[in-house]
Amino acid sequence: MQRKTHHLLLGFILLGCLSCEETKVTGAMDIHPDPTIPHQYYETDSNCWYVERPMEPQTVVDGTRLYLVESYRGLFVYDLSTPGATTLLGVHALTGYLGKLAVHNGVVLVAQEEHSMAEWTDGLEWAEASWRARALVLDARDPGAITELASSDLAGHVMKTGFVGEVAAVMTWLGDDYDPVWISEIASFAPAAGGAYTHVETVTQEGLFETPEGSEPDCQSFPRVTLAGGHLVAHHPNGMFDARVDSATGAVTPFQEVVLPDPEYTFYGSAVQGDILAVWARFGTVVTVLRFHVIENTPIEQIGTSLQVNNIEGPVLQMVTLHDLVLLRTETELRRLDFSVPIAPIVLTNVVTDGEAIWLAPVEDRLMVVSSTLATVFDATAIRSEAFEPRLELEFLPGYILTPEAPSVAGRRVLLSGRVTDTSGADMGSRTVVLTADATALAVTAVLQETGSLTATADRVVVRWKNNISILPLDDSVQDPPVEQVIPYRSVLAVSPPIGGYQALLSNVGGTGCTLETVPEGQFDSPATAAVSLSDDYSGMASLKCLGNQCWAQCNSLHRVDLSDPLHPLVVNSPLSTYIREWSMEPLEGYVVFSHLADGMNNQVLIFANDANSNDGIPLLDALPFGAGVISVTARSDRLFVEWRESLGENDTYINGDSYHGHLAVVDIADPMNPRQLDDIVLPGRVVHVDASGEHVTVFGYRAQPMSGEECLSTGGVMDEEQETACLIPHASRMAITREDQSVTVGPMEGYVAALTVSGNVLMALVLDNLVSGWTLRLWDLSTGEEGTPTTLPAPGRTYYSDSSRETFQFFGASGGRTLFTYGPGAAVFAVDASDIHAPVVSGPTFMPDDWTTPTTTDSTAYFPLGLAGVAAFPR
Repeated sequence: MQRKTHHLLLGFILLGCLSCEETKVTGAMDIHPDPTIPHQYYETDSNCWYVERPMEPQTVVDGTRLYLVESYRGLFVYDLSTPGATTLLGVHALTGYLGKLAVHNGVVLVAQEEHSMAEWTDGLEWAEASWRARALVLDARDPGAITELASSDLAGHVMKTGFVGEVAAVMTWLGDDYDPVWISEIASFAPAAGGAYTHVETVTQEGLFETPEGSEPDCQSFPRVTLAGGHLVAHHPNGMFDARVDSATGAVTPFQEVVLPDPEYTFYGSAVQGDILAVWARFGTVVTVLRFHVIENTPIEQIGTSLQVNNIEGPVLQMVTLHDLVLLRTETELRRLDFSVPIAPIVLTNVVTDGEAIWLAPVEDRLMVVSSTLATVFDATAIRSEAFEPRLELEFLPGYILTPEAPSVAGRRVLLSGRVTDTSGADMGSRTVVLTADATALAVTAVLQETGSLTATADRVVVRWKNNISILPLDDSVQDPPVEQVIPYRSVLAVSPPIGGYQALLSNVGGTGCTLETVPEGQFDSPATAAVSLSDDYSGMASLKCLGNQCWAQCNSLHRVDLSDPLHPLVVNSPLSTYIREWSMEPLEGYVVFSHLADGMNNQVLIFANDANSNDGIPLLDALPFGAGVISVTARSDRLFVEWRESLGENDTYINGDSYHGHLAVVDIADPMNPRQLDDIVLPGRVVHVDASGEHVTVFGYRAQPMSGEECLSTGGVMDEEQETACLIPHASRMAITREDQSVTVGPMEGYVAALTVSGNVLMALVLDNLVSGWTLRLWDLSTGEEGTPTTLPAPGRTYYSDSSRETFQFFGASGGRTLFTYGPGAAVFAVDASDIHAPVVSGPTFMPDDWTTPTTTDSTAYFPLGLAGVAAFPR
C-alpha cells in the first residue's frame, strides 16, 4: 500500500510539469560519462578526438561551506548553515576556464586554463585541448579576504588536482597525433610557516603518454588519472604508470611504469576504496580486474592475482567496489567478483538484467540498482548470494521512462538525473529524482524539474541549471523542494565606461531580447539597479558606445539612452532607425560621428550634435563607391580624418592578403554642423596614427621585393594564392598628409605584421619574424624614428595550424606607452608597458573565453564583455 501511495503522488508531480519542458538542443559536443566516478564527464567530439574537461561548474561542499568556481568569473564561497538563506561569504575574481576544484580546510586548489574553439572539418567547431594552464592555491579560510598563496604555470590540460594530506598536487598532460609533444607535468605545493604555501617543484616528463605508433587518438588514448593515497595512477594504451607525492614535503616521484602480468591491456577505469585501488582492463572478450595497495610513499603493490572474467558481451560500463566485492556492470548483466581471499578470488554467478541499462549506487552498507523505471536495494549478504534477492523495490516513474545518467550518492540518498519520455516515446524533458533508502524503506523524496551538474550532501543539493546555480534543501516529503538561486546570471553583450558611479550593461535576456541594465561601478554580479528593454528580438549583433552620459546601444537597430540619471535610464529617439551592419562612433566635444553601412549597402559618415534633442545627422563625405568600407574615423584639432578603402580586382596594396585602394578623406570641422571635405588622398597602406597637430599620419603598408615563394613565406612575407607576384614585405612609414611624396620611413619591419598601435609616442608592432623564432614586439619612438629593444612574445607552446593567419593579435586601450593585446585562437590577454622602449615589459597571460567581444576602454581600465561569465576588467 505504501508503494502505491508513492506512485500516486509522483504521478501528480510528473503530470503537472512534464508537458512544459522546452525542446533540448544538442550541441556539437558529445558527453561521455566516466564509468568510474559519478558526474565526472569527458567532453569529446563525435569521433572521440581528445578533448577532456569536467562539466562546469566545479563545486565542493566542505562542512557548511560551498566552494564554487565559475569559468572566467572566479571562486565563490557560500555559507550553507541556514537552509533557505544561503549567504555569499566571499568572491575571488579569476579569468580563464576554471575547473578541477579541490578544498582542504579552507585552502583551495583550482586549475585555470586557456581553451580555444577552432573550426575543424565540414564547418564543425571543437574545443582544442589546453596548451597553457595555471595551478592556483588560494587561502579561503577567511572568505571575506581570499588571497593567492602560490601558483605555477603548466603546459597542457589539467587532468587531476587534489590534496595529499595538506600538500596540494596537480597533474597536466599535453599531446595528440596532430602535434606530437606528449608532455606530462606534476606540480606540488606544501604548507609553510604562518599559513602560507610554497611551490615545491614541477616535474616534467616527455613522451611518456604518447599515442601508440600506428593508432589514431580516441576516447581511450589520453591518460585517465586517479589520485589515491598520495599516488597519481595513470592508465594509458602504453601501460599503467604510478607517480607519488609526499604528504610532508611535497616532493614528487615522477611517473614510473607498473609491471603488470599482461602488457597488452586496454584500460577502462578504476575505483578506490580506502587504500585499495581496483582497475579493470580488457583483452579481446576477456575482462581482467586487478587490485593494488596504494600506501603513501610506497610503490603500488598488486594484491594477489588478477581475476579474469570471460565472455563479456559489450563494454563494461561501470565498476563499483563494496569492501572486498567488485561489481562490473554491462548493458545486459551484472558480474560479481569476490576478493575476500586475495590470493584466490572468485567469480560469482552473473546476474542477467533483461537487456536494460542500469546504474549501480552504493548506499551505506547496501547497493541500489537503478534502471529506467525501477530502483532495487540489496544488502551486502544478498549481493553475494546465488539468489541475489532484493530487499527493497520501487517503481519510481510509473508510466514514464527515464534515460538515466550516472547517479550521485549522498549518504542514504541517490540522485538520478536524465531525460524523461512517456510510453509513446515522446520527450518530456529533463528531471532529477531523489531516492532515499534506509534499512526498511525506499521512497521518492523529491522530483526536481531540471537536471544539471550536481553536488549532494545529506540535507541539500547544489545544482547548476542552464543559467544559474541553485541550492535545494532536502527533506523526506514528496514535493518539489523550493529552489534558492544563489548567483544572478546575465549574458553581458557590451559594457559602458563608468558613468556617475554606475556602469551600463547591454544584456541578452533569455537568449532572445536585449535589455540595458545599470549596476554599481565594477559590481557586475550585482542585481540591476535599473533596467530598460530595448528589443524583444536579438539577432546576434550588439554593441554599446557612450559619450558622457549619452549612450548608443545597438540591438538589431540603434537606440539612444540618456543616462544622466543612471537609476532612471531614458530611451530617446534614435538618430538612425535603419538596420546597421557595421558601425563605429568617434566622440568630439559636443558631437558624435557615426560611420556605418546602412542595410549592408550604403556607406555613410554622419555627424550629430551630442544632446538628447538632436536626431538630424549631417553627411561628412560625398557618397562612397558601392562596396567601399570606412575603416576608421579620427578627430584632430579642427580636422576629421576618414580612412576608407576600395576593393580591387587586381593585386595592388595588401592588408591581410586582400587587395584594395586605401584613401584618407580630410574634412574641416571648424563648424561641425557645416563640414567641408578638403581632400581625398590615396594611401600606400593602412593608417595607424594621426598626430595631435593633424599634420602627420603614420601609415602601415607593404613594399614589393623579388623573392621566391618559399623564401617569402619563411620571412613572413605575403603572396597571393598562386604565388606569382613579388613578395610583399611589411613596413611602416610616416608621411605628411599634404606632402604625400615626402613620406619618411620609420623603420623596416621585415616579417609579417599582425597588428600595430600607437600608445603615447610609441609605435608598437606585433611581428612574425619567421616561423622558427616566432612573434616579437617591436617598438619605435615616433618623434625620432628610433627603434627600441625587440621583445619575444609569450606565444603558445604549440598550434594545430601551419597557417599563421590562425594566430591573431589585437591591441586595445593604448595610452602612455602602455597597452593590452589579445592572442587567439585560445584567447589570452597580455599587458605591455613600453613607456621605456629600451626596456619593455610584457606580463600575462590572463585567459579569456574564445568568443570575447570588443572591450570598452577608459584611461585606466579595459572592460571585456564575456557573455554569461559577465565582465572582465583589466587595468591599463
